[in-house]
Amino acid sequence: MIDYLVVIPARYSSKRLPGKPLLDISGVPMIVRTYNQCKKVVSPSKIIVATDDLRIRNFCTSKKIPVIMTSKKCL
Repeated sequence: MIDYLVVIPARYSSKRLPGKPLLDISGVPMIVRTYNQCKKVVSPSKIIVATDDLRIRNFCTSKKIPVIMTSKKCL
């Protein structure tokens, strides 16, 4: 059996659209929409958000979305 993990990259400091993961799309923040779409095909225990920003980490934590902090240099 293949083991896997779905990692959702979520950077706040985008040059084209800063704060994109937290932007509201029809009443639902983008990061929540992405997480919910992933849950349709894999177990929530196999999904994690990777971010370098405390605002995103705090938001995910408040929504019970698994999250890890990465370096700002992480590609």
